[in-house]
Amino acid sequence: MLSSDRKRWAFLSFIVGGDIPDGRWGGQLLLTLHEEGKPARRFSAVVPRESISFSTWNADLRLGDATVTVQPNGRYAVRARAAAENGGGSATVDLTIAPAPGAYFPGASLGGGDFVSGYAVAGLRAEAAGTICLRDACERYDGAQAYHDHNWGVWRGVTWEWGAARAGSLTFLYGRVQPPDSVSGETPLFFYLVDSLGFRTLFRPKRIDYTGGRSIRVNGRPVQVPSSASFVDVRGDDTLRVDLQIEDAAGTDTRTPLAERGETMTARALDRPYFIQMKGRARLSGRVGGSPIRGEGTGFFETYR
Repeated sequence: MLSSDRKRWAFLSFIVGGDIPDGRWGGQLLLTLHEEGKPARRFSAVVPRESISFSTWNADLRLGDATVTVQPNGRYAVRARAAAENGGGSATVDLTIAPAPGAYFPGASLGGGDFVSGYAVAGLRAEAAGTICLRDACERYDGAQAYHDHNWGVWRGVTWEWGAARAGSLTFLYGRVQPPDSVSGETPLFFYLVDSLGFRTLFRPKRIDYTGGRSIRVNGRPVQVPSSASFVDVRGDDTLRVDLQIEDAAGTDTRTPLAERGETMTARALDRPYFIQMKGRARLSGRVGGSPIRGEGTGFFETYR
């Protein structure tokens, strides 16, 4: 969710993992608050399985006192409270998320056997209204740019390229998942585009090209991160170009416990162990079905370094 001035944004994760339902399993609520040019603030709560309930056919979920409830009109009521990991108080979330009709990614699973990674986007383009409060100070949102996705399965050792952005009246999602036993880093991306009527087209760019120039510190160590990125594709008479300008980046060392976004809770041995989350501007241009496509807006992007 993004503030109206594009300087602050929040990620809220409801995580359930383990050997469900008969083994050891539980949940975690994780809220990260970001402000451009400043370190992220993390709020979390670990929830035992006895205090968890979830649906396998919609987004209804309860982690202790935190809940996601799908309303009859399709909107989500989101309520959550979590303590700061550094002991600096707590945060309270009270939001209503309204997904745009037709703006969703139906989902897919990658892999087979013991390794299956699944991903779907229920709200590729959505709006949020409500408050996020820190102690007695609340920030109110009304029509804020929002997004809701869901993943399942095995993500241990997996890396990915990912991004989602608005580009005027268009909204897009791109990505590539790299399994832990893969020997090739050249798996094509997918690029999924929706407009006000729903799905518009799909492209398969061969690669995403990053330009360096930014450095952040992760656990006291300097890590080089992108300052821009681009990718292109041509499918018959249809063309695509996407340019990303990175405005802010944050990193997580996936070798540490409790790394976010589905990472394992044990140490990992990746060639690129730093998970990089970025915010920036996206510019889209090209041609689909004989008509030009063009737009610009804000998005969020992820890669590994």
